Amino acid sequence: METLIAKAKAGDREAFAKIVREKQRLVLHLAAGYLGWRDAEDAAQVIWTVVWRKLWQVEDPHRFDQWLKTLVFHHCLNLRKARARYRNREAQLAPESWLSLAECVAADSCTLEDLLVSRELRSLLSRELDALPGDYGLLLRMHYCNDLNYRQIAELSGLPQSTLKWRLHQGRALLKSSLAKHFAYLDIRR
Repeated sequence: METLIAKAKAGDREAFAKIVREKQRLVLHLAAGYLGWRDAEDAAQVIWTVVWRKLWQVEDPHRFDQWLKTLVFHHCLNLRKARARYRNREAQLAPESWLSLAECVAADSCTLEDLLVSRELRSLLSRELDALPGDYGLLLRMHYCNDLNYRQIAELSGLPQSTLKWRLHQGRALLKSSLAKHFAYLDIRR
């Protein structure tokens, strides 16, 4: 890999193509974990153009994988932030959906899992995660949706584990606060 990286840094497109072939699966899987499979291929193509432009930044070829993972992480984070800016943040659940949710909770006839499976609630949760400032939403998705542990997330994001744990704690608090406004009238206490 060292030789390929050195050649690619010198402008050898064939060496770069070999790097892409060797690392494409890694990039695709990481992007899918952050963005979902639907957007992963498009993101991967853009990421590879960024890799070509920024390859000169790789000082230690042994750390290329970490550099690449960090680049993927930041690209996906920026993409999610851009999407969140253009989403309609005022979208609310239909009143009839709230009524059925409230009835379900009041009657204690459904489990928490039943509630979370609801398409509208997943959509609400996704919008609220996207609306969180900074990288909080992405870090929460990585931990809770992608089942990545602290070490894995720290490696991908370049954050120290202590900082990561604090951001997850803060992210949960922000998410709880943003979701509370949607469920305030249900008077659900935990």
